[in-house]
Amino acid sequence: MKDALARIVVVLATLVAISLFTAFAGENASPTMFDEEIVELRRLAEQGDVEAQKKLGFTYRFGPGDGAEAVKWYRLAAEQGDAEAQTSLADMYHLGSVVPKDYAEAVKWYRLAAEQGHAGAQFVLGGMYEEGRGVPQDHAEAAKWYRLATEQGYIKETWQCFATADHRKTTVLFTLVRRRRGGVETFSEVSVAGVNHLANFSVSGLNRRWDFDYNYAFIIKPDGRGLYYDFSTSDDGRAKPSDFFTCQQRDY
Repeated sequence: MKDALARIVVVLATLVAISLFTAFAGENASPTMFDEEIVELRRLAEQGDVEAQKKLGFTYRFGPGDGAEAVKWYRLAAEQGDAEAQTSLADMYHLGSVVPKDYAEAVKWYRLAAEQGHAGAQFVLGGMYEEGRGVPQDHAEAAKWYRLATEQGYIKETWQCFATADHRKTTVLFTLVRRRRGGVETFSEVSVAGVNHLANFSVSGLNRRWDFDYNYAFIIKPDGRGLYYDFSTSDDGRAKPSDFFTCQQRDY
């Protein structure tokens, strides 16, 4: 089972950059902007325009991959109290996206956004407390932030999956979440080895499905069986499940 989980982690790591770009496209920025657009954005951002600062942060994060510039512009917007910028900056430190992973710094910015009512930040902050990442593990505090996110309709459903031999369900191997972000209910993710990866959620018959780049999928059957599929070598779009898990829905 360790080998199976390791294979899945490697696959998801190669997809996270593409998934992140898709999920955060709502920030209305393009990584392939013309030079004159960048110049104009910089002019506005240097004057303190929060939207321009966020757009530059997004552009440098997902375009040239200039972590220092991305952090610089996100931070300037975050320091002006913009909850979206605070959450984006926290995401970078949480995921180790372009910058070194720093859970304590991620928690700092998630908390600032969460206290302003940002549901996404509340949800992730709950996870940080639950897992003890960047803060001492505190299940009561985790439940508080999960509850606040849930009250905003942020969490649609959450599944935890275990090795089939783990009859007592003591070790969560990965978590599948379908949730709301910006009013879009199909925003979803898979958490493996403590790292969150964005995915596409769909329902096929009675099965619940999380897809990655159209080549990989987790499927949960009505009886709670979890199946992992690799379609990357399929010529006809078909594949047999390569790994099996036992999954159960979590209540908040």
